[in-house]
Amino acid sequence: MTVPNGQNDTSGKRVQRQIVKPAAQAEEQAPGPSTEVQGQAVKSLDELLSRTESAYAAYLEAQKRVFTAYREAELGVETDYKEVEQKANSARDEAMQEALRQREAAEQRSEAAYRKAVDEAKQVYTQAMEHVKKTYGDTVSQALTVCKQTMEQAWEVRKQTIEKASKIMVTGTR
Repeated sequence: MTVPNGQNDTSGKRVQRQIVKPAAQAEEQAPGPSTEVQGQAVKSLDELLSRTESAYAAYLEAQKRVFTAYREAELGVETDYKEVEQKANSARDEAMQEALRQREAAEQRSEAAYRKAVDEAKQVYTQAMEHVKKTYGDTVSQALTVCKQTMEQAWEVRKQTIEKASKIMVTGTR
């Protein structure tokens, strides 16, 4: 601790020694006062020394309290900062978790929509293929019917042509 005269001293003994030495020197140099006056002077000096020591001890105690108060305030600020930082980290973590949940939900909805679209496309494809097969079958069936009718007509025309040709030959040879 720093004492008012700029020296470091935690016990207060240096101040006591400095005060006692001048008092002792003063006694030696003084022309013999009475013992009663000397006793009062010593009592006054002892009382003054005691007060000085008490004041210095109080000063040191006050300085310790100020240091303790500053340290406690510093620790309080540090604790508050850590608490706020922890809350901010927690809020950030919660926001990130919520964002991840929302992203996963969106991905699931997207995948469901994709599967639905694929299923619908397969269904449309299947229906189209069935329609094509039916149309092909109907067309082939119609073509066969037309072919059969055309063949029957051709045979009929041939038969009639042969009959006419036979009649012409029969009548022409007669």
